[in-house]
Amino acid sequence: EACELYRELQDKAEGSVNGIDEWKSRMPWIYYSVGPTAYEIENDVDLVVNIRGEGSTLTYELATYSLNGSYIGLTPLTTQLQLCTGRAADPTAFLDFAHGLEVRCELRLETLLSTAEPLFYDIYLRVGPPALNQLYPVPVRVANLRSGGAEVNQDSGSRASRDNDQLVRRFFSIDSASGIAFGDSSPSSSSSSTSNRLPVVVRYISSATLTVTLQPGTT
Repeated sequence: EACELYRELQDKAEGSVNGIDEWKSRMPWIYYSVGPTAYEIENDVDLVVNIRGEGSTLTYELATYSLNGSYIGLTPLTTQLQLCTGRAADPTAFLDFAHGLEVRCELRLETLLSTAEPLFYDIYLRVGPPALNQLYPVPVRVANLRSGGAEVNQDSGSRASRDNDQLVRRFFSIDSASGIAFGDSSPSSSSSSTSNRLPVVVRYISSATLTVTLQPGTT
């Protein structure tokens, strides 16, 4: 399995990036070694926020990668992760601190299939003085993540079960490429080109929540 192979290579790799043990040199950073509770009590984010005015809008950046792992670029988060914007007057209102935005819609299968290859994202929060250009990596919890055949992030509600969650860095919004069955002899996949084949399954973000928590004694 690809994930198991990645973990084996990560364990054998030497050197790290930016002093982060999980981020090995010349390798992507995919898994965190601790659960979400540890990050809920962290107080190392250099960021001042306000309800209105300066500091009221949070700036997130998406490092984007292609299916083969090639780095595409760094772009501000706006609506890239929203498969639809519903009737929201401002679909980026979720970036305003202390503001909530809920978008609901129905998606057509054709819309999901129109994405030939998935884009993978690492999300960062821009922190500190603008001149320093600092990015803070944001942990991601994929609710239906499987490891060894088990859904490891299905919490019972207790702190202990949350501590066992597997946080990740990299994720996608739509993936139909991995659902294409190679070697399938069905008429829809008779061509040798994957572009003419229909996937057996399409994976996409059906629900996403971005949570920001102030620590006691901070602003």
